[in-house]
Amino acid sequence: MIPEKEQFEELCSAYALGALEEEERSLFEEGLKNGGEEYRKIFDESVGVSYLLNSSVKKVAPSPLVKARLLKKIHKKDKQSFSLSLSLEQIALALGFGNPRYGLIISLLMLIVVGEVGTYAYLMYEDAEQRENQLAAYETKLFDQQKRFVALQTELQQKEAILNVLQSPKIEMVLMNGQEVNPSGYGKIIWDPARKVAILQVSNLPAVPTDKDYQLWYLDKNKKPVSAGVFAVATSDENYFKVSEVPLPDSKKDISAFAITIEPKGGVPQPTGAMYLLGTPTVN
Repeated sequence: MIPEKEQFEELCSAYALGALEEEERSLFEEGLKNGGEEYRKIFDESVGVSYLLNSSVKKVAPSPLVKARLLKKIHKKDKQSFSLSLSLEQIALALGFGNPRYGLIISLLMLIVVGEVGTYAYLMYEDAEQRENQLAAYETKLFDQQKRFVALQTELQQKEAILNVLQSPKIEMVLMNGQEVNPSGYGKIIWDPARKVAILQVSNLPAVPTDKDYQLWYLDKNKKPVSAGVFAVATSDENYFKVSEVPLPDSKKDISAFAITIEPKGGVPQPTGAMYLLGTPTVN
């Protein structure tokens, strides 16, 4: 038996809210199946998605029958811990969708939209975090490559400077031996008297503390110490080379000895620390 139009509309509203009783469902389905185009239109107006976003929906109070069924449905669900459909409907009604027949579907749409937005936001966050990690890795790699390039460039410049000294027409050389504080150390001085450029090479010297430096001295004919520069050694196994302009005499005959001491950072006018290396020129 097909229900009356007014009764069918109330059945559609109850259907949209999930409040149909079992005996009413067959009557609702009969009207939907055999009521023709007019009944289908009533159903579409009640629960169709095309009407959910229509801004002209008017707020109307539910009929007493629908209200009673809704209250009965809520009372039946009181013993359950949570009702998703009713909770979503109440949210939609609180937001201003006054017609109860649209509450459940609007709420479900809201839930879908919120879920999609949340998923999109999470994926965007994951993508941004991944790109940030990749960028940090690239920056670290670039920094390491720049350090390596600077080190290679410095090494090349040093080798060119050493080669220039060794190619000089006349060079002087003095060997230096380790002293009591560090017997295993050794080194040499090779200098170009004409250009006042010298190569200092030392090995097996202990690494200096951060507040100290090694200082190179030469003793003139009167055995007065004259500073020839400071340097630092980072590790005890470092084979240290330094090429620099130093105020050395034109001939090793004017030098009585070379020495290396450890001094306060930056050097001192006269030696104060322990002597690590000492070498005396050989006079031909």
